[in-house]
Amino acid sequence: MGADFIRRVAAIAHIETLLVIRDKRSLGLAFILPLLLLILFGSSLSYDVKNIPLAILDQDRTPASRALIAAFQGSPYYHIVAIRKGYPDLIRDLDRGKAIVVMIIPPDFAKRLSRDQEARVQFILDGTDSTTAGISLGYIQGIMERHNRTLRREAAQRSAELPLDLAVRVWFNPEMESRNFIVPGLIAVILMIIAALLTSLTLAREWESGTMETLLSLPLRPIEVVIGKICPYFAIGMINITILLLTSRFIFQIPIRGSIPLLYLFASIFTIGVMGLGAFISGAAKRQILATQLAIITTMLPAILLSGFIFPIHNMPLILQGVSYLVPARYLIRAIKGIFLKGIGLSVLYPPLILLAAFACFIVWLAARQVPRQIKERKR
Repeated sequence: MGADFIRRVAAIAHIETLLVIRDKRSLGLAFILPLLLLILFGSSLSYDVKNIPLAILDQDRTPASRALIAAFQGSPYYHIVAIRKGYPDLIRDLDRGKAIVVMIIPPDFAKRLSRDQEARVQFILDGTDSTTAGISLGYIQGIMERHNRTLRREAAQRSAELPLDLAVRVWFNPEMESRNFIVPGLIAVILMIIAALLTSLTLAREWESGTMETLLSLPLRPIEVVIGKICPYFAIGMINITILLLTSRFIFQIPIRGSIPLLYLFASIFTIGVMGLGAFISGAAKRQILATQLAIITTMLPAILLSGFIFPIHNMPLILQGVSYLVPARYLIRAIKGIFLKGIGLSVLYPPLILLAAFACFIVWLAARQVPRQIKERKR
């Protein structure tokens, strides 16, 4: 039984491989599109905000105020676009978008510092871009905190230590580079979309060409048809994974600290499951255009919105948090980030591996059941 099963699956896979090879445009697109998507989105998507336009109104014009300005001037996060002489110029800079942040140093700034009094500095942020404004606020607090520490040391004439010494270390992504967690997530999202698209045409093509009845009149079981049709695309998926991993490592310089074989294990199980989803959609839709549209809707939107790729899952409403457990990209993103950045192994990642394997088995079984049901409906 085992040998016959393998022989029949291999026969279906051979036929499907010939069809894939003949369609050279689609085959080339299957290899080029994932690479283009990774390079395009990996280069353009970034949560790192640098060179924020900053306009300054220095009403004090003392060494103390110039030292504060120098603290912002030496930061890579801010670019001083103008030092103004009055409020109307600052408002004009904000209105025209020339500045996103303005800093106003009051005329008694140095005098209050010399008396050991609190000296206030006003910052006005353009809130039309809330993301940039929120990140910029964090940068301002960090720069001001460092400047405060410098002033305290100078006031103590470097003879007394500060009461608190804050030591902060960032693990796994010390430089806080957004591409280090965006690119691994992109790999999962791109793989999910491409894998489903590749197999969304397999059964629908048989329906449109009228060969489905002929195929199922042969001594083949539906599960053998589905697995045989998935096999060639699984090979393409493995090549795509290799291309994406090499691109992320050598072009985007993302470290891979964990086990590469474990990474391939997760990716291969994930690919089987998503290709089974594509085959299920293909069998249900019957038409190639409809199957393609359904594959995009059922993969792209959940993979981007509900997988934790862009939006943290713990910030979602409880209903959407529950729905996210049904999105396989959620588990692959967790595994890829853990293997890439943390170097963790199977002892930590076995729960998502089990869930991915369960999803793959269930969806392939569901796709196989779709085939005979469609035949019965077609014969009525």
